[in-house]
Amino acid sequence: MIALVVGAAIAQGSPVPLLTAAILVAGSLLPEWAVIVALAAWARRGRATEDLEVAFLGAVASHLQSGLPLRQALSLATATTDLPLNRFQRALEAGEPLERCAVEVTGGLPTQGDALHHALTVAATTGGRIAPTFNRLTERAAAALELRREVASSTAAGR
Repeated sequence: MIALVVGAAIAQGSPVPLLTAAILVAGSLLPEWAVIVALAAWARRGRATEDLEVAFLGAVASHLQSGLPLRQALSLATATTDLPLNRFQRALEAGEPLERCAVEVTGGLPTQGDALHHALTVAATTGGRIAPTFNRLTERAAAALELRREVASSTAAGR
């Protein structure tokens, strides 16, 4: 039963203190290998999300470069991603203003959500070209991800 609770906590992205308490309780009742597997799955989850964010931003940028309007590019990229952007997708499809849709995107993109929110707000306000902005957002997200991986590998090599 506790393994089920820990698995549900990991899958829902619960706060770290709650997750830590659940793992400590489970550690006394579960075999060590089960706790290690659960921790490894939770650690990998963040990296996968960052990869998906870079892919999502890249898809939007390429759709914009091919000439699609912003709303359609966002809708197509959102439909093909595994990121939790259901509310954002529904807001786009309902024809909500981009400023309102931008509010919904911050929860689905943990590391790049704020930057995308601001980019969409500026695009909706000014009506300017947004494709170069998405190119820069994609490059920035990819560089940040690469830097995190380099730091992780450097600190792992020092252990």
